[in-house]
Amino acid sequence: MSAPALSPVLLTTLEAADALGISERKLRDLTSPRGPIRAVRLGRLVRYRPADLESFAIDHRSPAGAPTKPR
Repeated sequence: MSAPALSPVLLTTLEAADALGISERKLRDLTSPRGPIRAVRLGRLVRYRPADLESFAIDHRSPAGAPTKPR
């Protein structure tokens, strides 16, 4: 019997940006203290909890049927 696959406890900036569908630069702009996304700092390393990313995505989703901004 194999052990169940564990999801990572902390995500890198690249992994977190991919999960949110944004660039790493945009993620850095949205990371606290400047922005609303919480991060874990380990010395110079910045990591993200999946639960914090999910919370951000839920809090900032568009209402159903809301028009999107044209590009």
